Amino acid sequence: MFGPLDKSYCMLFYVFSVIYYIGFVMVLLGTVTGLFVYKSKITFAVIFAAVWAVFSSFLMYIITRLLYSMCVNSKLDGFTGPPPGGMPTPGNN
Repeated sequence: MFGPLDKSYCMLFYVFSVIYYIGFVMVLLGTVTGLFVYKSKITFAVIFAAVWAVFSSFLMYIITRLLYSMCVNSKLDGFTGPPPGGMPTPGNN
């Protein structure tokens, strides 16, 4: 139930990566537009919220892209379980 999934599930990371990229672009465009349209009403809190929204949406995109890259480049195709003799422990390699 909690073992590794096969590589076909890597597509989920790709889909999430595309969704988060679209979200990042929307947040970025909305932030830039909002800062120009409402420039007379901008406070520190608004700037902080805008920067935080852009940063967090970009971070989510990068994380899912990294997970997709790790998944695609992993060697999960032939995974059959732990190696014979169990998992190695520190100092017992």
